[in-house]
Formats: sequence, C-alpha cells, structure tokens
Amino acid sequence: MVVLEGKDLGRIIPLEGSCVTLGRPGAGVEGAIEFEEPSVSRVHAVLTQIPGGAYELSNRSLTSPVRVDGQPATSSIRLESGSRIQLGNLLIEVRYVSSEEQARTQGETTLMGYLEITKGPRMGTRYPLYYKRSLIGRSPACEVQVGERSVSRYHAALDWFDGVPMLMHLSKNNTTLLNGQVVPDTTLLEPRDKLEVGSKVTLQWLPLDLLAEEEEQQKSSPPPVEAPTPVGVTGGRIPIYLRLRDLLRGGSLAARVHFFEELSKRLEKGESIILAVAEAAALALPHLAPYLTFVVRSGRNLGEALARFPGTFSHYETGLVGAGEEAGTLAAELQVLANSLAESLAWRGNLMRRLFWGGLVLFGLTILLLVPTLRSEGLREFGIALGSSIALAGALAGLLAMLAHLTGLVPFFRVQQELFLESIPILGPALRLRAAARFLRSLSPLLEAGLQVHLALRLAAGCTGSIRQGRRLACAAEGSAQGKPVREALAETGVFPEEVLSEIAQGEEEGNLPARLEKVSQDMATLAQTEMTRALGSVVCLLLAGMVLVLMLAISLAWKLMAWVG
Repeated sequence: MVVLEGKDLGRIIPLEGSCVTLGRPGAGVEGAIEFEEPSVSRVHAVLTQIPGGAYELSNRSLTSPVRVDGQPATSSIRLESGSRIQLGNLLIEVRYVSSEEQARTQGETTLMGYLEITKGPRMGTRYPLYYKRSLIGRSPACEVQVGERSVSRYHAALDWFDGVPMLMHLSKNNTTLLNGQVVPDTTLLEPRDKLEVGSKVTLQWLPLDLLAEEEEQQKSSPPPVEAPTPVGVTGGRIPIYLRLRDLLRGGSLAARVHFFEELSKRLEKGESIILAVAEAAALALPHLAPYLTFVVRSGRNLGEALARFPGTFSHYETGLVGAGEEAGTLAAELQVLANSLAESLAWRGNLMRRLFWGGLVLFGLTILLLVPTLRSEGLREFGIALGSSIALAGALAGLLAMLAHLTGLVPFFRVQQELFLESIPILGPALRLRAAARFLRSLSPLLEAGLQVHLALRLAAGCTGSIRQGRRLACAAEGSAQGKPVREALAETGVFPEEVLSEIAQGEEEGNLPARLEKVSQDMATLAQTEMTRALGSVVCLLLAGMVLVLMLAISLAWKLMAWVG
C-alpha cells in the first residue's frame, strides 16, 4: 500500500498476515498498521486475506466510514490492484505484486544501480538503489534524501517491475519531471533518464550494466594526459612573492566577482569542482589559479583553499563558501556571493565618482582663492612647491591605506576598524543591518539541508562579513546547544529587533523556519541596501573633510618650502 494523501504522504506499507487492522496509535491491536493522520479512527478498518493472496476490507469506523474507489464500504469489499482506500483525509492505493517479484523484493540486498545528482545540492553524489522500494524526498527517512526546499518530504518513490525501476510521483504541491515531461502516476525508467524533482534538483538513473560498459570503455581508452604541476606548487607551498602580493595588493573586487560568477555557472553545468576552480580562476585570477587548483585537488574544501589567501578573499567570502559546501548548495551560494560583491563594487564605484568630482571642485576653489596672494609671491615657485607637497601627502595617504589593509587582516585591529565604521551616522546602522541579513540568509539553507541547529548557527555566524557581529551571533549556537529555541538564542545576542524575532518564533511553531528566514533576510537586505545608498553622503563628507585637511597641510608645507628656498 502507498499513501497518496494525508499526513503520512509517501509512506509505503507492505501487507503481511491474514488479518491487518488499520488505525491510529493506541488501538491496542497487535500487528496493527498505525497512521499519524489525526482524522483516522483508532480502529478504522480491517483487512482480511482471502484465497489467492488478495485482501478484503471491512469498515470499523462509525464517525468516518471507509470509502473504496469513492464508494462507501457498507460491506466487505475485495481490494484489487489499484484500489484506493479513503480513511478520513488519508488516501491509500493498493498495489499487488507477484509472489516471485515479492520474494526478490524482500531480499533487499541486490544492487541494481545508482541515482546520481547531476544538478542541485551535493552534486555528484550517487545513491545506491537495491531491489526494494526506495523513497526520494527531503525527509531523513528517504533512501534518496535531497536537502532542497522545492523538494517535498516524500516526493517520489521507486519500485521495481520485472527488474526495471518504476517511478511513482507522490508530492501534491511540487513537480516531478522525467526528461522534461510531467510524470504520470507511474512510469518505467530507461538508462540515463533524468528525473527533475522540485525546481532545482536533477537525478540520473545509472544501472549497473551501463556503468560496467563505461568502465570497460575507460579501460580500453588511453589514459588522460594531466597538466604538469606548476613550479612552486609542489607540496602546496606558496612562493613568498605571491604571499607578499596577496597581502599588499590582494585581488580586485571586480576580479573576485568574475571568479565567483564563473565558478557558479560551471558547477551548475555539472563540471567537477577541480575543473571548475581551475578554469574560473584562470579567467579571473590567473596568478592564483595553479595554487587554488592544487589545494582543491589535494582533497581540501574550496573554503580552505580561499582561506590561504586572506589578502584576496575576505572573511565573509570564505565563510559563505564553507557554509555552501556544508549545506550542499555551493553553486547557489557562489551566485549569492557574486551578487553581494557586485553590489559592493557598485557602491564603491559610486563613492569614488562622488569623491573625484568633489575633490576636483575643492582643489579648484582652493587654487582660485590663492591666486591673488600668489601673484606677489611667485606663482611658478609656489606651484612647484605645492605639487611636491601634494605628491608627498599622496604617498603618505597611500602608506596609511596599505597599513589599514594589513592591520585589517589581524582580528583585533579589524574589530577596531568595524567599531569606527559603525560609529559613522547612517553607515553604522546600515552595516549592522547588512550583517544580520547575511546571517539569516546563510542560516536558511543550512537548516534546510538538515544540519543540527547549533552547527548551522555557528556556520552562519561566519557569513556576516563582520567579526564583531559574528562573535555575538556565535553565542546563539551555544544557547541552541543547551536546548534553547532559535528565537530565544538569537534574542540573547541583541542583534535582531522584536519583529524579526517574532517571525522566527512563528516559523519554529509552524515548522517552516527556513522559508521564514529567507523572506526576512530578503526584506532586511533590501532595507540595508537602501540605507547603504543613503550613507554615501555621510561617507563622502567624512572623506572630503580628510581631503581638506590634507590640502591645508600641503599648502602649509608649500609655504614653508618657499620660505626655506628663499
């Protein structure tokens, strides 16, 4: 029997014994089949085996009589293969198998092939299929467990007919496609058929005989020629000059956006992680390509490979990549990361344009104000002295910027920088709001993938882009490990307003916390982006004030140089 509707959706129940009782827990009948559906009576129906192996059904419920194929069961009804039994809100379909097939099914040890994920979380994973019924879905009870929110808890099932897999669609709300076509109630699979469950996951059926043929072909074909390991990569050691370049220059924001976009696209196409990293890095970050490829090829995670270049990849980038690998949604998280960095790049470009024109106007006004005085002092001499002073001040500003970049790699100094930025009007609240939005956005897929709550909280805390906020949110993981609800653990951090905490509490009560977190994070991210745009004025004013100070020092130094030369 297969449950098609109700709280027990997707459950497959073998019928054994001459008399079987159907009902809810607490019936007190030995060997009864119990359902979680609350509309089912404690003793709802009885199945009695008749000669030939079929079953007859008798109604036992007075409040909600059983229906078979839409008709009330007023007397004993013989159940045929395909008969549908209605117990309250529960709809069950009866399916008989031959004695020979049933004997083989009960063996459950004959490996028939694999279902391989070719798109979606944990791409490349192969699930073994034995000659028995197997469930496909998000539930931990499924033999083929897929942690993606568009997949139902019990999405589909695979049974066997004369040694050929038979696909049965179970979900009421989400789709199942076979080679792009909607799956009817049941359909047989051919080798290499592709199953699309939900909107983001594709599985491919690979029988054992097909894999054996491919293995024979690989043995007979010449081995692939691998590219030689570049000089300096042996043992994974990074040359000193490359470490210095990473620390002093890092990688441009535009190059990193290109790298993460390319990597996401290639993983979505089904390329292996080693090939995808090698090709994406060769396009965007060619000087790092050999080393990133070597680290990934050696068996380490991509997050570990990126962490070897702290001057290029930020704490936010390595944290989000690590969370994506843990949740099995790396390709999706890389695209989110690329979009986030692209927004930062646009914000930075807007800032630089405003600074350029503001600084140009400021410099022009200063020169106009000084022209009357300079006529008597000598315009040419003052111009040379002022130019030398500005060049010296520019070199000094460059050294200070490099010092700020280097100290930002040290957690203590990075926290001090974050405290300073958060003290700037408008910008500070916007940065805190963005960090909170990133946390919730990262937490959603981690919980959806089935990770333990305290582990998901700890990983998401590393995806905020702020060491200070991340440390505060990491405390929520400790509270969750002690058994506190997510809402209570996050409330103790003081990061989220009450309306956000109310949404989280409601998501916990209704059992749809990941979806709630995603919605809230999108709203917070939109608000943070708006506030960051508003903060441009404050940042420009602050930087222009610094430029005025530098210009005044340069003019003062120029006067002193002229006096010294004169």
